[in-house]
Amino acid sequence: MTSENQTQIDIWNTDVGQRWTNEQDYLDALLSGFESEVLRRAGARAGERVIDVGCGCGASSLALGAAVGARGAVLGVDVSSPMLARARA
Repeated sequence: MTSENQTQIDIWNTDVGQRWTNEQDYLDALLSGFESEVLRRAGARAGERVIDVGCGCGASSLALGAAVGARGAVLGVDVSSPMLARARA
C-alpha cells in the first residue's frame, strides 16, 4: 500500500511536475498575488535564515532571498525533481 505522501511524490515526479515546469511563467503570474501575501505575512528580514517548503520552480525562494539579503540564507525544498531542477537553474 502506498502512503499519501508517496502518492504525491510520485505524482509530482511524473508529467505533473514537468507540466508545471513547462508552464512556470504562466503559473508564477497566476499565483503572484497569493505568493506576495504569503511572503508579506512570513515577514522575512535581512540576515535571517529561512526554509521554503514546497518551493516549486524557485520563484518564492528567489523572493525570500531578496528579502534576507546577502547576510541571510534560503533553503528551498520540494518533492518534485523537475521543479527542483528548474529552481537550481
